[in-house]
Parts: sequence; structure tokens; C-alpha cells
Amino acid sequence: MKKTFISLLSLIFLSLASAQTYVELILDASGSMWNKLENGEYRIVAAKQVLSDFIKGLPSGDLNVGLRVYGSRIAALDDGSCEDTELFVPMTGVDKTALQGTVDEVTATGATPIALSLQKAAEDFPAEASQRMIVLVTDGEESCGGDLQAVAEQLRQQGFEIDLKIIGFALDEKAQQSFEGLGEFVNAEDAESLASALEGAVEAVVEEPVLEATERGTVTLSAPDTTSAGRTFEISYEGDIQQDDYITLVSPDTEDGSYSREWKYVDAEGLSSLSLTASIEPGNYEIRYMDEKTNPDTVLTRLAITVEPSEITLNFPEEVLVGSTFEVNWTGPDGAQDYITIVPASAPEGTYQSYFYTANANPGTLTAPSFPGQYEVRYSTDRGGESGKNFYSQTITILPALYSLTAPDQVTAGSPFEVSWQGPNGAQDYITIVPANAPEGTYQSYFYTANANPGTLTAPVEPGNYEVRYSTDRGDAKGSSFYTIPITVTPASFSLTAPAEVNAGEQFEVSWTGPDGPSDYITIVPAGAPDGEYMSYFYTAGNNPGNLKAPDTPGQYEIRYSSDRGDAHGKNFYSIPITVK
Repeated sequence: MKKTFISLLSLIFLSLASAQTYVELILDASGSMWNKLENGEYRIVAAKQVLSDFIKGLPSGDLNVGLRVYGSRIAALDDGSCEDTELFVPMTGVDKTALQGTVDEVTATGATPIALSLQKAAEDFPAEASQRMIVLVTDGEESCGGDLQAVAEQLRQQGFEIDLKIIGFALDEKAQQSFEGLGEFVNAEDAESLASALEGAVEAVVEEPVLEATERGTVTLSAPDTTSAGRTFEISYEGDIQQDDYITLVSPDTEDGSYSREWKYVDAEGLSSLSLTASIEPGNYEIRYMDEKTNPDTVLTRLAITVEPSEITLNFPEEVLVGSTFEVNWTGPDGAQDYITIVPASAPEGTYQSYFYTANANPGTLTAPSFPGQYEVRYSTDRGGESGKNFYSQTITILPALYSLTAPDQVTAGSPFEVSWQGPNGAQDYITIVPANAPEGTYQSYFYTANANPGTLTAPVEPGNYEVRYSTDRGDAKGSSFYTIPITVTPASFSLTAPAEVNAGEQFEVSWTGPDGPSDYITIVPAGAPDGEYMSYFYTAGNNPGNLKAPDTPGQYEIRYSSDRGDAHGKNFYSIPITVK
């Protein structure tokens, strides 16, 4: 596997000597990147660590590297998730600071709009780019209905000659097949093979020319003598500051030239300080100022710092109801990507359910799990090298909730009706109506409990036996039904009253009876037209009688009572004939 990846990346960077070479990295930040690899590491964490090393090894000479990320801003189920792709770093030289900063801040949360990302990436290249290269790192297949093959063909027809390299990350067979014929493809089965291959490729094919050792001026570092575990602290620097110099935090016995996951480039032209985050493990450490370019891997200066244990407190109720929300007050290091979560008692480190980042809130809000029992609230971190590490935890008891649903015993098909409820009102809890004994996770008309009590449902258009359910869409119990009551949907009665004949183009009134469901409408169409067709129309809501306009062409027509709602889109419930003269 390692040789395969080195070979792939070697091909990617053989042509980097050209001043007109433009490379765009596309990083998958979809929610599935929180799945774990075989070694227990989260995919997104492994990818970010590998990309950090990759970026650090890029030459700063005649090369232009950009970074596009998809799925990082909008949750997969929210509106707009399939348009969530953004160019964070344009292809203008090699801005390692911007590239690394983007990788550090990316959070996996959304969908997988690969086709759109490739289409947008093609537009990112400047017109003068003679060599265009896209490197896609993804752990899944297209999830937004995009056609990868069609996009690739479209780009070819438009004259875009793009060398596409696809690095799959633990892809299943179906996902692998979706990339067939698009470009050079390799699938990494685990983080270790991906990391070692990328690092080897960087060393092998993107080394900068060997330069003779050059005398450097002195550099002075200033930082606190001590800091708390996991806390972010500031380091000032002055002296002979040059582009591509960087500062890292390591243990004192680390070999010179090596660096930890905690490092940042200095700013050679502007700022004179940067911040690093201390390890969560107390002890003695060393801040090192490194020369990467002029005298590679040379330590220009070093400064000792002691990392002391952090004081952490968590305050929250001892007991809460399943699915309910509750506040957590906390004190702690508030380091980069520290978060607070609730998990089953004794769950492995790195487990998480509902969570919030400490940088976003104090107090923060968690949602209790969907099932009663003993749990823990944990102060953990998601930063590179220490992902999922638990600093501190306290127990909490999740109690069963009381549920009730109140609705009519019978409702008319297609009609709206009210449902009152009692329950935990947890995040993404909802009330729905479904056929009796439908599988859990089934839903038709629904409302979220957070939006209404009572709320309104619309009866299905087909008469029969149904159930009203209190369910949830949150992660640990997605689709689970906690409480149900039976309800009978009876046939609806319809009538339409209108003139038997009207003149072409004439306005005329129509009176009606019917369920008056959401999106029900009255229309006029040619006699025998397929369901779903419409011409002049009005929605039943608030319009009885309503007005239609006769078609301009004389002939035989029908007035129809139809609906545009989901379970009956375009369905014709009732019709009467009308002649247009």
C-alpha cells in the first residue's frame, strides 16, 4: 500500500518545476469523516494530520496550490448542504500559513457534493494555467445526486485539461466504483498507510533544491515560563525572521529537526507573535524556532516551558430526562478544539454524542441521550495528535421521560388536524402520522416538537388505519418511535359547483367542499388530461368560492379538486365537466 501511494503522489508532483503548474486540493469535510478507521482514529483527524505534514513539505518556489473544502459549513440534513463547497485558499503561490490555518479550522459536518466541487474547482484555475491538477481526498461517494461522469465529460468538452488524482480514504466497493474512469485513483485502507505514503512522496518529489548552509542572524523567543495543560498561550519572536520559519512545541528529548503536531509558521512581514496550544499531558517541554528553508531542520533558538495540570470543573444537573436539553457551566483550558460531550459511562475515549466546543459557549447546551441510564459529561479535545482525549468527566443520570399524544380518533383524508403532546422536547424530536405498524423511521406529514404544541398534521389522502408517533431524528436514536396512538383516516367528501358553460377567457366562480388540506387547489384542464396538469387555479385555503379563468381555446374541459402536497402530488380527487365556448 505504501509503495502504491508513493507512486501516485510521485506522478502528481513530477511536473511541479513548471512556473505555470496549478494544483487544487479538495478536502472532504462531510459528516462521514467522523467515522473511525480500524485503529480507532477519526478519519477527519487523520486526514488533517496528514495534510498538515503534506503542506509543510510543499516547496515555496514555482508552484501554485489552492485548497477547496466541501461539507464544512452546513449540516447534511439542512437546506443548502449540497451547495456547501468553498475555495478557502486560492491558487496564488504556496501560502502555507493560509493552507495550514484552513486545515486546522475545518470541521466535518455536511454532505458530499463532489460533482459540484469538481465543477467549481475547474472554475478556480486562472486562464494562464498551462498545467492544471486536482487532488481530491474523500472518504465517500457523491451524496447530492451529482453525476461525476457527466461533470468530467462537460469539462472535457469545454476544453479543460485537468489531471485528476483521487485519494480514497477507506472507501467501500460501491464508492470506489463511482470514481471509475475519472482519473488516477488509489484507496487508503488506514491512516498509517496514507500518512507514510504522503510523507514519503513529499520527501521524494517535492524537496526543494539543496542549498549551501547560510549564516543566519539570531532569533529571540519570549513566552511564559509555565502554562496549563491544553491551554493556548502566546509566543513572541524577533530577530532574523524569514519566510517558512516555524515554531513548534516538543518534549526536550525530541530529536532536532523533528516537530510535533503543534506548530505554526511565523509571519516574516507582519505579526511578531503566534499562539500554540500546550499538550494535555503535564511536564517539561521546549519551544523551538526552526529554520525550514535556508538551513533545513535547524533549531535557531529554543525556550523551556513547563506544562502544569489544568483545573477543570463541570457544573450541570445530576439528573435530566431523556432527550431533553440542559446547560453545562465549565472551567478549563479552553484550548483549540476542546469540547464538552455526553457519553455512556465508561465509553472509550474519543466517543461523543451531543457536544459543543468550549470556544463557542459557557454555559453550553447538551441534549441528553434518548435512552435512560448512567452517562458521563466529559471535557475532551479534538486537536491533532490528542484527538478524543478525555481531560475530565462527571457522572449524570438520564431518567425516562413521560409521553402523551392527544389527537382525534378519526380524521378526514387529506384534512389538517391538531395534535397536543407531552415529551422531553429534545433536539430534532418530531410528531408524525404513518400507516399502522410502519417501520420505525417512516414519516409523512410531521412537525418538530420545538415548533408547536399543539402542532398541526395533515391526514394522508388514502383512508385506513394509521398511527400518530412521537419520534426523533437525532443521531443516537434516529427514526426511533417513543410513543404512538392509533387514528383512523376516513374517506373525504368532495363537491364542485360551477357553470356548465363559460365563454373562452371568461372569469367564473367555483364553490367546493373537500378536506381543504395544505396545498389543495382547484384548477381547470382539458378533459381527460393526466393527473398533475393545471392551467388557471386557486388554492382552497381561504377561497370558497374561488375564481378561475376559462382557457382561450373553446372545447371540453374539467374542473378538478387536486393537491400539491407530498403524498398526493398532482393527485386528482374529484372533477366535473365544463364546456368552454
